[in-house]
Amino acid sequence: MMHRTRQPPHGQVGASVWHAEDLDVDALFASHGRRVAEGVLWFGHCVYTGLTDDARCREAGRVPLKTEYLRNVIGRHHVDDVRQAAVEVGYVQRDSSYRAGRYSQAYWILPPYDSVRLVQRDIADPGLRHNVRKWHQERRRAMWQRIQRNETLVDSAVCQHLWRNLQRLRIDAQIDFGEVVCPAYQIAAERIRHRELWFTVDDYGRIHTNVTNLPRQLRRRLSADGVRLANVDIGESQPLFIGMAIAKATAGRQPVTLITDDSQTRFSPRHHMMDNTMMDKNTLFEGELDREQLPDALRRYVELCEARGLYQTVADRLGQTRDEAKRRVMVVFFDKPWHSNAVSDVLEALFPTVMETMRRIKRTDYRRLAHLAQRIENAFMFRRIVPRIIQERPDLFITTIHDSILTTVGTEDYIRETMRDEFARLGLSPQVKVEPC
Repeated sequence: MMHRTRQPPHGQVGASVWHAEDLDVDALFASHGRRVAEGVLWFGHCVYTGLTDDARCREAGRVPLKTEYLRNVIGRHHVDDVRQAAVEVGYVQRDSSYRAGRYSQAYWILPPYDSVRLVQRDIADPGLRHNVRKWHQERRRAMWQRIQRNETLVDSAVCQHLWRNLQRLRIDAQIDFGEVVCPAYQIAAERIRHRELWFTVDDYGRIHTNVTNLPRQLRRRLSADGVRLANVDIGESQPLFIGMAIAKATAGRQPVTLITDDSQTRFSPRHHMMDNTMMDKNTLFEGELDREQLPDALRRYVELCEARGLYQTVADRLGQTRDEAKRRVMVVFFDKPWHSNAVSDVLEALFPTVMETMRRIKRTDYRRLAHLAQRIENAFMFRRIVPRIIQERPDLFITTIHDSILTTVGTEDYIRETMRDEFARLGLSPQVKVEPC
């Protein structure tokens, strides 16, 4: 039986900021005073760390920040002055097209500070320091209270085991980032090096840690217990899980309980509302898939996903690379159902029943299909794969990156065979590949 792990000690929470090494901090303090100047540094720090923690933000170069959060930390009487000062010194800019009530305002670091080395500085202002520490502590405490009360979609014992494993992770002492420094990479490496670890579970059952959005260039620098890591990855997992859900509902002609949003409902070929809870009662993982009852197009779709051939098939039709096709297929799957392009035309021609079902799922809210795919993927990983590994090999190092598992070199074959065996129980045989980090 696994022992319980308390949430991380609050005493480890600091109040420091990362800021651009070339930023003239003395001039900033002289022109705006300590509270506003340190608010500007914290403002930039939030953008840098947002780019570090979210690959989507890193790709876009922009980070959404809630105004209420900025007011709570920087202070309601200072936040406007801080934002204005950040623009005046050419440090942080914000999106002027922001519409209140629709989404959080986006911010980005201005050149040349978006590609320079960072330095770390303690916050001196007592009010700002208090607010920063309080925010960190409350967010961490709330997350671990939810986990320990089993209020997330991942069992608390699984979360605690993965959190303990995260403590075993190390990164090389010296990393050459080259002449053009990516600040997000520097922060990511330093956090792991100095044990500034974090762990959250989102509303769709995904676990996020220092590792989940770590760039590939840094993963190769990781080790656990002195041993380098390897990645065990499920090929085309999200398209496969979507296909499995549709196939199970189609083959059985009976409603299948799935996991998405709202209250518990069921999914069938004619009924596409879905459920937010009851992951352990999800009938999707009961029994093998009966392929004989599937329409030809749906059977071909599942078989292509198993062979890791869906993206390549689309790429061949359009004369693109597999990576290009993958990105565009994901946009078609998870974007608004009324958007069409060359990729959607290819998918419609190849898999009409699959695409029609996806449109029905997204009819009232286009995000539902993405939520469905994430919840099925996470149910498989955290209700079947990880608990089995914990039971069979409790001392084995593992950490998850959504649909893949990082483990120490020499144990990756065990992880791969475990994944294959669990898929075989569902009547599926996807590609499970091992990659050195």
